[in-house]
Amino acid sequence: MTGLSDRDPLHKLPVVEQLEAALCTDALVTLAATRTFPVK
Repeated sequence: MTGLSDRDPLHKLPVVEQLEAALCTDALVTLAATRTFPVK
């Protein structure tokens, strides 16, 4: 991580890291939704 990211992690992240975070969040939401409302 760079100094910029350490100072402002939410707004200074590289696009790739933003995409990775979005994919991670989407996967967690999907998993939670699948557990709450099983899809068959």
